[in-house]
Parts: sequence; structure tokens; C-alpha cells
Amino acid sequence: MPFQRKKLFWILHISGWSVFVLAKYFFFLRNRTDTTLLCLIIYTYFLGFLMTGLAFRPIFRRLRKSTDSQLQLYVSVGLLVLVSVAVWYYFDMFTSMPFWTAEYTASFFENLGVISFFRATFEYYLVSFGWTALYFGINYWIDWQEEQRRSAEAQRLAQKAQLQLLRYQLNPHFLFNSMNSIKSLIDENPVTAKEMITELADFLRYSLTDRDTTFRPIADEVQALRLYLSIEKKRFEEKLDCRVQVEPAVEDWPILSFLIHPFVDNGIKHGMKTSPLPLKLEIDIHHREATLVVRIRNSGHWIDKKSDRSIDGTGTGMENAQKRLMNAYGDNHRFEIQKFPEQVCIEIEIDGSNDPDERSNRTDEQ
Repeated sequence: MPFQRKKLFWILHISGWSVFVLAKYFFFLRNRTDTTLLCLIIYTYFLGFLMTGLAFRPIFRRLRKSTDSQLQLYVSVGLLVLVSVAVWYYFDMFTSMPFWTAEYTASFFENLGVISFFRATFEYYLVSFGWTALYFGINYWIDWQEEQRRSAEAQRLAQKAQLQLLRYQLNPHFLFNSMNSIKSLIDENPVTAKEMITELADFLRYSLTDRDTTFRPIADEVQALRLYLSIEKKRFEEKLDCRVQVEPAVEDWPILSFLIHPFVDNGIKHGMKTSPLPLKLEIDIHHREATLVVRIRNSGHWIDKKSDRSIDGTGTGMENAQKRLMNAYGDNHRFEIQKFPEQVCIEIEIDGSNDPDERSNRTDEQ
């Protein structure tokens, strides 16, 4: 960044002075025929170019870093400009004097005084203070841009850390429930239990692959979800009736990794307690214009954990899934639990219209 700032400074510095000199010539000096006078005017501005670029810039940088008070900074800069313009003016006059005519030289010394000095240096001060204002204005704007970038980066990293933390809390939750399912089946059907262990291994392999990936294609998430449902189906057999329907158009859409699983897990666990058998579980994923819709239905009724203390489990899954939704999508999503007498429906809508170009890129952690 320091190198980029230096490069930007010299581009703007050279361009600014060039535009100023050209504008001065075309608007005020174009009809002058005295070549010596034109050369002396260019020499004057060349001295200003050197003074502002080689003297003002390093001094201003040092003052900005070492001065805590803004008032002290502005006073120091103002005094520096006042003194520097006087040095610029007199150096310009005395180094240009050999090229003056005798009449102009005599007139200069006859009118030498405070009033004539300020009259002669008005343009010098105007240019110097204008350059100074631009220098500080552009630097403050660059500082503000860098601060915004750093703030956004810090927020992104904080969001990534929080998403990962919540996800790592989810994985043990799924493992806890799956191992309970396998445990209950080992004595009843060892062959099926072995198949379940293989499917669980594939499921865990998916969860541990690319652990830094927060968003994944829906097709990958559904594949992992089918492994999980296969484990539950082997456990409950005819007591569980599952249907997963995914619109082909949304298979490549990125979605928060392990977002759907906790709601499915919750539907099976509590649906088995409240639904006539077989428990019917439906998962429907489709899109409505630029909005992704995920709908999870299960037969049975909603169990309020506060009113029913007999509910087992850690309770981590549902709570963390909702936190992850808010953390990842903010106001660009809608989450609703619809509680009917014989059915529970969880509906998630994610608005993709605010960032349609990133669908192909968001499979990597933002």
C-alpha cells in the first residue's frame, strides 16, 4: 500500500501541475509573444512543482503521523505554507533576475515592500494552499477507504469464525443422534448396523472435507442429506416414509453448509413422538424467481421445549441453524415455523437477488 500511495501521488502531482500550467497558458498567456517571459513563468511553476512534491509531501506526512491534535496540525501546515511561499517567491525572483530587463529590475527594487510582496505572491499562496487542500483531502479519502476495507475484512473474518464455530457445534450434534440410532440397531440387525456405519462414515467424510467451506452446492448438501436419511430409514424401517424433491434448476445454487440437516433431524426425532406411523417427512427445494425456497414438512405436531421438559437431546441443532441463517444471510432471508394440528412445516426463503453474480463463487468461504 505505501508503494501504491507513492505511485498515485506522483501520477496526480504531475498531472495536476501539467493541467494547471496548460490552463494558465491557454486562458491567460497564449497571446504573449515574449518567449523569455513565458520561460520564466514556466520556471516559476517548476519551482512550485519541486517545492510541493519534494518538500511539502514528506513534511506533511511526518506532521500527520506525529501530531495528535488536528488544530495543531492545521496551524503547523499553515505556518509552513506561509514561510515556504516566501522562500519560493524570493528564490524565484533572484534566480530569474539575470533574465530581466533593466527597467523591470529597477521597478522591482523600488516597489519592494510588504504590500507589494503580498500582491505579488497572491497567486503563489493560492496555488500552494490549493495544493495543500487537495493533498490532505485525497489522503483523508484514501485513509477512509482503507478503514472501510479493513472494517469489512474484520467483519468478514469475524463472520467466518462465528459460522465455523456454530458448524463445529452442529457436527457433534449429528454424530450424537446417529450413534444412538446405530446403537439401537446393533442387537436387532448387525448387517444393517454395518451398512449404517458405512453410510455414517461417508456422511462424516463429507462434513470433514473442505472444512473451511461455508457454502456448498445444493446438490452436495442433498447427497449428504440422503445418506443421513438412509441411516434413519434403516433404523425405523416402515415407520419412516421420506421424500426428497429438488428442482434441477437449483442444484448448483450455493447454500449454507449443513443448513437443512438439523431441521430434518428435529422433524424425525419429535415427529416419531407425535405422528401416526409411518412418519411422513417431505423435503422440497425449489426456486421462486431469484428466491431459493427450502420447505421441510413432517407429520405430527410441534413440541414446545419449554412446556415439555421430557424432550431429550442437546437442543443445539435448531438453535444454531437459526443463528447461522441470520449470521450468513442477515435480512436477505425469511425463516418460519408453521405449526398445524397434524403437521409441522419449516420454510426457509433465501433472497439471491442482491448478489446474483456470486452464485458460482460462494461455494468458497466468503
